[in-house]
Amino acid sequence: MTQDDDTPDEREGAAAFDRDAAIQQLHQTEAALREIVRRKRQAAQARARAAQASNQREFATNSLLAIEDELFTLFDSGETPAEILAYLKRSMPDVPVTDLRRALQTIRQRRVRRDLRVKSPAASSTRSGTRSAQLAPASRPAPPQAPAAKRPAAAPPASGAARPAATNSASPAGSAIAALGLTLPPWADGSDKLPTESDEDYVLRKNLETPPDHRRRFIGEQNS
Repeated sequence: MTQDDDTPDEREGAAAFDRDAAIQQLHQTEAALREIVRRKRQAAQARARAAQASNQREFATNSLLAIEDELFTLFDSGETPAEILAYLKRSMPDVPVTDLRRALQTIRQRRVRRDLRVKSPAASSTRSGTRSAQLAPASRPAPPQAPAAKRPAAAPPASGAARPAATNSASPAGSAIAALGLTLPPWADGSDKLPTESDEDYVLRKNLETPPDHRRRFIGEQNS
């Protein structure tokens, strides 16, 4: 084990590893590095455009875009645009002052817009959401619908109690019950009623059947 390796005793006093915090730091580092790469690529492109400029104004603008980060640092350090312009006049005497002043003003405006984007991302998203809400068509609420009438569930008959049959039924079983005046036999308790069987069909079937204790058992049939 080398001197730099952690010993078990040293790691016992270390703080517990916070995986979520480490992942968040990784995302922040990735975003920062991606921004650095983007700005370096942007500066290289500006230098290439300055090298191919066809006039002094285009050369001045792209030259200052190539050193935009350095100019931003000067702005942040308190240097005024006039002081920076004086330095540029001494360093680039072949470029007209008018073109340098115009290019420096462009860089200054870019910095102001960048500061606004960094300081108020929430306000920008709020304005965007408000604008989308204003452009979206107003949705009309659906008209209220009357609740559908629920058919009351039929309560199972009590054991041994006779249940009167329905007299105004359009089904064939209901017509037969109404004509014969059938009622539910006292030995029928509704425990063997089928899920798809109506009350009238059940009454008619129980009247056609015999009580369980009167049925003749066949050979091989076991007592239940």
